[in-house]
Amino acid sequence: MDTEPPPQAGPLSVYRQLLRWIGGAASIGGICLLVAAYFFQLEEINEISNENLKQIALAATLSMPVAECATVHIPQNLPRFIEEDDGNNFVTQIFDTQHNLRASSTPDVLLPPGEDSGLRHIQLGKQRWWVYTVITPDGIAVAGQNSHLRQLTVQALALKLIVVLAIMLALLGGLLHWALRRGLKPLQHVADAIGTRSADSLAPLTVANYPQEIRTIIEALNQLMDRLQQALHAQQRFIADAAHELRTPVTALRLQLQLLQRAQGAERRHQAEQELAQGIARIERLVLQLLDLSRIEPHSAPQLNVDLQTLCEDVLERYRAVAQHKSIALDLQVVAASGVSDALRPVLQGDATALGMVVSNLTDNALRYTPAHGQVGLQICLHADHVELTVQDSGPGIAKAEYTRVFDRFYRINQVHGAADAGAEVGSGIGLAIVKQTVERHGGQIRLGQSDWGGLLVTVQLPLPKAAVS
Repeated sequence: MDTEPPPQAGPLSVYRQLLRWIGGAASIGGICLLVAAYFFQLEEINEISNENLKQIALAATLSMPVAECATVHIPQNLPRFIEEDDGNNFVTQIFDTQHNLRASSTPDVLLPPGEDSGLRHIQLGKQRWWVYTVITPDGIAVAGQNSHLRQLTVQALALKLIVVLAIMLALLGGLLHWALRRGLKPLQHVADAIGTRSADSLAPLTVANYPQEIRTIIEALNQLMDRLQQALHAQQRFIADAAHELRTPVTALRLQLQLLQRAQGAERRHQAEQELAQGIARIERLVLQLLDLSRIEPHSAPQLNVDLQTLCEDVLERYRAVAQHKSIALDLQVVAASGVSDALRPVLQGDATALGMVVSNLTDNALRYTPAHGQVGLQICLHADHVELTVQDSGPGIAKAEYTRVFDRFYRINQVHGAADAGAEVGSGIGLAIVKQTVERHGGQIRLGQSDWGGLLVTVQLPLPKAAVS
């Protein structure tokens, strides 16, 4: 029997993540501080206790007999030295010069007198002892203390530190909770401001009275909403333009169909069929150009390597049959500017599909406006930091006054110079708009001029990537 997998826990909130990280860091820091304090206190107690051992051993020498006074009474029991907390008991013992025990504060403990004066750390059974020895001509005084007693003292201090640290961490946690709640309020305000908006409300958010970190997020959101607004406007404009531009050819198709239905005689019917076929071709080309326009707007070009020479060769191969049908010479030249190696390839970074639209539209325009037995030539000129693509024809050309306006969407030249004589078909006014927009998205420039054959010269300049230049 199949069982559903357990639900996966969702990601933690920013508040919980910060609380965990800061709380964990504070806890680790507190533990490190506690360990450091333990060893520091142990070292301090060792230093103080060792100094006390020295002073006790020196005081014990006052109870030693004088060598010339054999009648001096030596007590069998020495007084015990006890700390205030009754935890660090000291053992005091006196030996004669022959290392015989003469007096002791703790008879059940025997500390070795040693051969030299000074501090020692010795092992008595299973216990470690600190022992300080003072050797005089009258005897040997020894003061000792169990190391375990010192550790108990330090552990008692550490326990007090643990209690203090726990209280401090609890207070820190409360302050951290309050500070995080207060510090993250602007994020909640931004979330509320976005959540209450409608789907078509893309006005920028205000950045006033917000911290710098929140302002960065708001500015990024505003930039995103600005791009979304541009995309929405472009989509609305595209739909409106498409509806407007398709209305006329669709109406024309309907009229041509009616003329075909009413045509009398084979010749008249054949003429109506040709006009209908031409109308269908025009609307098909318009739809394709509208689709091209929708692909390049509002998206940016991805950065991929594109060989411009191979791209142009592929496009010319597709238009070879059209050129042969009109007896138009169609060729491609690749040259290198002065100082540039002929072995370099014109490799760009961009969108191969969009750049293919550029070459296709320019080639298509040149072939459509060039009369039979004319010329259409493409040339790629490789420079040090950019590449130039020129497309020229021997058609009627365009008046200089129209050079800037032909790049506007759906702009048609009312009377192309010589177009009637050339039999050229007036286009939809989208092709050059697609070309200009695509070239600018790739960081390039486009300009018009007169070709060497009297027709139109289109120059497209595109930057080369640094890697290709080097």
